[in-house]
Amino acid sequence: MENVKKWECGAYSSMVATLKKNKLTISGSGEMENYKDSAPWCKESITHIIIEEGVKDIGQNAFNGCIGVKSVEISNTVYSIGKSAFNNCTSLTSIFLPESIKKIDD
Repeated sequence: MENVKKWECGAYSSMVATLKKNKLTISGSGEMENYKDSAPWCKESITHIIIEEGVKDIGQNAFNGCIGVKSVEISNTVYSIGKSAFNNCTSLTSIFLPESIKKIDD
């Protein structure tokens, strides 16, 4: 059986982070939760992040410290990226930023 992990990650709505085979997918609709230091999935082995349609905001520190992440795909429903969202993602080499993004914090 394949190992799949899930976390709730919506600030005001039902959103889920699902980790399957080193790929983290954020799905649902609304804004992501803000995290004080980093999200619980950042302790996992993640190489690819997908932010699906319906997600409007990437929370503060959402991927802070996800050192193995190499690529990120962000859907065109995202309009804002929170402070330090990708801080310390030292392996990140590819990120798709759609035109829908209006605000990127520090």
